[in-house]
Amino acid sequence: MTPRSPDFFFELRVRFLSEGRDASALLLQTPPESLDLAVVKAVVHSWAGVGGMLDCPQITMQARIIEQLIREPYEGSRQMIWNALKASHQVFCEKLGGSFALERDRSAVVVSSQPQIDPVVH
Repeated sequence: MTPRSPDFFFELRVRFLSEGRDASALLLQTPPESLDLAVVKAVVHSWAGVGGMLDCPQITMQARIIEQLIREPYEGSRQMIWNALKASHQVFCEKLGGSFALERDRSAVVVSSQPQIDPVVH
């Protein structure tokens, strides 16, 4: 598998979505007022950059919103950050479900493209 093959990007996307799902789930276990914003910032910064490259613009958008709220906090921004993390988690889960559906569809295409041989009845 080469870095430019469709399978390479597919696997990168699944890995990104899986890691994002897990990281967001872990962050959401913390109440909004107790979030470690340095950790949140580090996590979402990677989402902002990689999400766009792997066709996940909703994740990139949520990550940029979170980064902005961390840079310029105001009263209630921690709750908004937590809400945006929750929205990101939902997108990760939805996209990941779509990725696995795509993988199943890809297998079906491969299987259905095999020549069909009808048994010869003598």
